[in-house]
Amino acid sequence: MLSLSNNVLADNSDWRFETSFSSYSNSEVVSIKSIADDSWKGDYNDADSLFTTNRADMGVGYGNWLVGGAMRYDYFGHFSKDTGRFFFLDKNNLSQPDNTDLDILLDVEHTFASGPFIQYNNSYKSLDYSVRLNYWQSDQVLSGRVSGQINTMTNENFVGQLDFDYYYEEDTIFDRETPDTMYGDGYSFDIELHWQALPDLNIALDIKDIGYALNWDRVYHTQATLIRGEGKKNNEASLSGIENDLDYKQRFKEQIYLQVDYQTTYGKVLAGNDYINSTHHWYAGFKIPLWGDLADASISVYPETKAIKVGIEGKMIGVNLGLNKSQLNDANTLILNMYFKY
Repeated sequence: MLSLSNNVLADNSDWRFETSFSSYSNSEVVSIKSIADDSWKGDYNDADSLFTTNRADMGVGYGNWLVGGAMRYDYFGHFSKDTGRFFFLDKNNLSQPDNTDLDILLDVEHTFASGPFIQYNNSYKSLDYSVRLNYWQSDQVLSGRVSGQINTMTNENFVGQLDFDYYYEEDTIFDRETPDTMYGDGYSFDIELHWQALPDLNIALDIKDIGYALNWDRVYHTQATLIRGEGKKNNEASLSGIENDLDYKQRFKEQIYLQVDYQTTYGKVLAGNDYINSTHHWYAGFKIPLWGDLADASISVYPETKAIKVGIEGKMIGVNLGLNKSQLNDANTLILNMYFKY
């Protein structure tokens, strides 16, 4: 997300304007683009998670306070490797392996939300800190799970059982009519800490979405079981379950960003970890000053995803871009951060 070491906390009573955009996406099964357009084209890799988390902020500050509005789009998915391979072969019209047992599991949390926020910045000795309260409203929800076991007797014939339990504003599985608009709202906290532990050592910790949950009022819900047996004529399946409207609390996990900087003769050596969607993304890099103290240039490497992130950050403007492929359409990891402060 935004570089922690370059955050500017207010130390006077002047009015100021701040805006930022952060986007972090990772999909190791296939490229981010092929997931977005639902084609699942390109190279396939065994993996068990994907996510995209995006937030745009705009606020006005005075003294230690900042108030404004934010928008966000989030999709978090966990799945078994059998599920990923099954989707890839099915989407590309490739043959499934004969007589193979598959463990199917897919967990999804998805929403678009927006709302106001209020933020307080201050410092205590060698510690700078920021606390932010966000209020979110949303009318888009997909939250739930598909699980079960199937056997691919042939490429055209599957047997087994799948259990569905999910909440939604648009039913993409069983095509249930949903004419009414859903409504959900909730709160979250963000905490940002910058500690000058030693003259040459700085530790930054950014925890987002503490307690983040959306309370949905009478959201659509389906709980069903799909069974297909060997004796079913024409490969028919039996479906049973319930469809109803329920109050529901959709919960999201915290995002944690940790970075350590150490000042050397030639620049800062940095290392950190981005913890998103229950996955760790470690990195190491180097940062050097440009044009005196006007800005810093940085480069970081993520060994697991093979992504490289480069950036330029100043007191007013900053941009970071990270990719694991030279072509954007082929990328499995995309990190984009921008800010402007005046």
